[in-house]
Amino acid sequence: MRGSIVVSSLLVLLFAVQASCTGGECSTDLDCPSGFRCATGGGVFFDNRSCVAVEGYGNDDAGFNISNDADQPDADQPDADQPDADEPDATQTPDVPAAPTCDDGEQNGDETDVDCGGPTCSPCQEGQGCLLDRDCFSDNCDGDLCGPPALTCPAGETPCSGDCVDTDTDDAHCGACGRACDAGEECTGGDCVCDPALQCCADAHCDPGESCQGNQCVCDQECCSDSDCSGTETCSGGLCVCPPAAQCCSHSDCPDDDLCSNRSECIPPSAPCDDYCDCPPGHHCWNDVCVGVAPGPLPPRCCADPFCAAGTTCVNLDGSGGTCS
Repeated sequence: MRGSIVVSSLLVLLFAVQASCTGGECSTDLDCPSGFRCATGGGVFFDNRSCVAVEGYGNDDAGFNISNDADQPDADQPDADQPDADEPDATQTPDVPAAPTCDDGEQNGDETDVDCGGPTCSPCQEGQGCLLDRDCFSDNCDGDLCGPPALTCPAGETPCSGDCVDTDTDDAHCGACGRACDAGEECTGGDCVCDPALQCCADAHCDPGESCQGNQCVCDQECCSDSDCSGTETCSGGLCVCPPAAQCCSHSDCPDDDLCSNRSECIPPSAPCDDYCDCPPGHHCWNDVCVGVAPGPLPPRCCADPFCAAGTTCVNLDGSGGTCS
């Protein structure tokens, strides 16, 4: 009987404590009044997440815990113990490309062609790529391709286009491989020399204004010397011009119907004459009258020094003209 009274007294006391210590439902401490905290956990005296007085809690054995925001993980923050989905997994081995080899069917590494050449692989065959002679079985890297084995020529000869030649005398390789002499030239001592029996073998052997055609120097201008001009004209800059001292060099140089005499003077058509030089070219003075002569070559005559080539003068001048000497 006495024990029942004690138990009943304790139950009354505990309900009284519960009634005095709870402060209503809560989610965090901020939902509770001053002096209260938000208690959580399935205790026998308090509902889950209820406000309790500070002096009424603190013992886990009482059947409740206190909600502490600092102890609760933020739903927006990743758990430090969980790996980031965006970060590579350190436990996985990354793909590493295979190192080049000399039998992988590709040109890679230091190779100069597919699986050959370079310091590691075997030399390449003729026609394959190369950078150095050592890249080729033939030991002959010609440009950027392996060529045939290099020639070994005797002393005094040079390998040119697959043959051993003497560049001192070979007309096709005079002085160097591929340096050919012109027609009529001979390779002598490594130089192309024109045959002395020919006038020229190249344009360089001719005078200015001339070119070598068929081993003959041919003038490519109106004139290359005074001998290419007529009358008293002289050659200047490739053109036949009348000398400044002459009044005329052709009939077209004279006014009206005047004619240009052999003396390079303009005269009327019916002008009297004293000698050959008073008449136009192709005429002679006959009975003090200029008369034409039969067509055909006339003996060379001069009436003044301008008629003569440079370095010569008109001498023995008489009624039939003089001669250049």
